[in-house]
Amino acid sequence: MVGEANSGKSSCWVSIAHWLAKTKSTAKVRVLDTDNAWEAMWTPEIEQHVEVVSSDKDEAEEWPAIMQGFKKASGPDDWIVIDMVDQPWEAARGWFWKAKEGDSLAEIYLRQMTDGMDIGGAYGRNWDVINKIYDDIVHPFFSAKCHKLACTPAQEVWVDRQGLAANKSDQEWVRYKYKPRGQNRLAHGFHTILLAQRIPAGKDNEWVMTTMKERGPIGLAKRDELKGETVTANMGFVGSYLTKVAGWRL
Repeated sequence: MVGEANSGKSSCWVSIAHWLAKTKSTAKVRVLDTDNAWEAMWTPEIEQHVEVVSSDKDEAEEWPAIMQGFKKASGPDDWIVIDMVDQPWEAARGWFWKAKEGDSLAEIYLRQMTDGMDIGGAYGRNWDVINKIYDDIVHPFFSAKCHKLACTPAQEVWVDRQGLAANKSDQEWVRYKYKPRGQNRLAHGFHTILLAQRIPAGKDNEWVMTTMKERGPIGLAKRDELKGETVTANMGFVGSYLTKVAGWRL
């Protein structure tokens, strides 16, 4: 789930939790909240169906163990949520820079140039180390055998007439698209990516969702869009997307 602030991203897992309560399901939603968003949306009805661990990126050394615990505890009907999933990538890079504490930016840059192919040193190849830290956090999430949902801010990408990325300062771009903010290959980990956007002049609890990606063969993948249709507090993510578009049955 990709979108700007207050576009309804976190409300998606809250909608799932409410449906679990409504249908008296035994499933749970386990949330790693790096955005401190859960308190604003908490209601007593979902308490028995949600487990939240709120932790910011300064406490990221705890995240691999948290995600391993979520994976171990979750069955096929459960959900694991990362809100926001761009933060593990920020945390991995932050850990690397902090580990180099005391070096100037120039010293770090020179080391990247001179030992970039050294895989036997204390840090090895720099990006390999950063990606290893990142993988330690997200691998339990992606490998868990349950439902998974992640939220992240939307990052604009300007493209030219052939759909290739272009600099906004270049005069060749004609339109823009969005991609999930975070590690470059983040989008490849998900079957479906949705763009959430608030309705201009609409109510705070109404937004639209557009299918940005749906995995499957060309011509056969279910790429229906919800664009232009209102997602209300009554329907939520479950009623407006999981059942209406994705064809889930409750």
